[in-house]
Amino acid sequence: RGLDRRFESLAIGVDGRSLILIGTALSQEDHDGALAIARATPGVDRVVDRIRLAPEMKPFVFRAIRNADGSATLLGVAPSLGVLDQVVVLARSIFGSELHISLRLARGAPPGDWFAAAKRAVELTALIERGEAELSDHRLTLRGRASDDARLDAVEKALAGTIPRDYEGKSELMTALDEALRGAPNASVKDCQALFDKVVARQPIRFPSPFEAYQPPKRLFDRLTLAAQRCNKLYLQIFGASDELGGDPAALFRASETRARTVAEELARRGVAKERMLAMGRGRPAPGEPRGPGEVEFRVSDAAVPLVRPYVWHFEKRGDGNGVISGHHPSRAAERALADAARPGLRGNLADESRLAQGAPQGDWVAVARLAVEAVTRLEQGWAELHDYELTVRGVAKDDETQRAVAAAVAERVPKPFRAKVELSTVLDEDLKRGGITDGETCQLLFDAVTATGKVEFVFDGPALFEHQRRLFERLAGAARRCESFVVEIGAHGSGTGDPEAARALSERWAQAVAEALSRGGAERRRMRAVGYGNMQPLGDGETEAGRLRNRRIVFRIVR
Repeated sequence: RGLDRRFESLAIGVDGRSLILIGTALSQEDHDGALAIARATPGVDRVVDRIRLAPEMKPFVFRAIRNADGSATLLGVAPSLGVLDQVVVLARSIFGSELHISLRLARGAPPGDWFAAAKRAVELTALIERGEAELSDHRLTLRGRASDDARLDAVEKALAGTIPRDYEGKSELMTALDEALRGAPNASVKDCQALFDKVVARQPIRFPSPFEAYQPPKRLFDRLTLAAQRCNKLYLQIFGASDELGGDPAALFRASETRARTVAEELARRGVAKERMLAMGRGRPAPGEPRGPGEVEFRVSDAAVPLVRPYVWHFEKRGDGNGVISGHHPSRAAERALADAARPGLRGNLADESRLAQGAPQGDWVAVARLAVEAVTRLEQGWAELHDYELTVRGVAKDDETQRAVAAAVAERVPKPFRAKVELSTVLDEDLKRGGITDGETCQLLFDAVTATGKVEFVFDGPALFEHQRRLFERLAGAARRCESFVVEIGAHGSGTGDPEAARALSERWAQAVAEALSRGGAERRRMRAVGYGNMQPLGDGETEAGRLRNRRIVFRIVR
């Protein structure tokens, strides 16, 4: 009558017309049912009850264990023999003969689909290297080691979406790296560096665009925090870096420094001591410089003053007149000297964000940095980077004279073995890079500003342009491109002497030569009107050299 399926064990003894029932029932109902069936059996005059109730387990615990040798063990309790058989069949299909069983029946199983939860426990155990899945009442917990983060993710996904209703899942799994991070405190720079390298090699830090959308990678900062806690007697240097080789070096440096600070702030929120972290930018990588797999690198040091390679220092004068010093300096005296040199050349405030660090290159480093400060403060806005032995100065000068003076001063005064590179433009050059102009008066002012920087010159008896005027013609072409909505008259005037018709023809050839030169520079030829005025509009006395030079000119006029 199926009574054996409702008992952990059941034996029936016969003594004459007496029945003796011996076993373990899984419920009082099964116990009473067995007695009723026995008593109702024809010919039985007495039933001896030796049935006991199975123990009630609270909590009701089932465990699927993955052993280090790859085998599996089932321990704990099951709610019925049928369910127990189903679990065993499933486990054998996964683990084969490498399965050990130590299960027994018990009362107290929680309501709900207990078999589905036990089935998920067995299946998840197969995903881990070693450990266990414990089903305790309505909670399924995975503990032990997974081979990699992909397995961790697979387990967490299964626990979140594929266990029965009324059951909850939790993962306490770790990888070998996570176990190493939970070891005893370590004061070895080499060991701690290896620990941070392993963490970042597994999950390189890369920042998306826009930068504000940055979200800490899953598990990364937990692991970095554990590494910092294991190495809490050492100092952690956090370097922002950039994979970009091109672009504005000042912007790259600011971005890299912001990245480093973002990481340091995240670690500080998780309990890492701020005084043991140093966040620094690196900006552009030097050619041939080895770079890590991500945009943030970690270096462990046993000194409060870090040793930095490469050694980078920056000074920036912004358009609003404020200045920023960042990067590294070799001493407090150097820091003060550079700040004192910068302040007089600024209209606004100076923010000194540089950090004390070892590793400055040999030579008069302070003199080179001071030279950079003096050069940049003479500009309207600019930026200097001292990257080991290489000094780069970039920026916008007020005019050509200032541009030449700054470039010459840097080139002449930089001491060996340092090297200098200067890349400057002027306010006018920057203005010429802007978008189109729709106002004729503004266009006329732009051409006037360009011609004020230099005079178009010609060989006296021909239209050939002098090579040294290349920059002037680049600027004139830039002005024409900005004023593409207007027609520009190019008026050429003679020296005021000689045959009037010959002078007019020569001046017309001059005007045509200028128009062709501007066309080659990107200006629309159809929007340029070349006119030769000859000697008709003199400004000076054609009988004198000074007068003739004044008369011989090119005039640019916006006509519509």
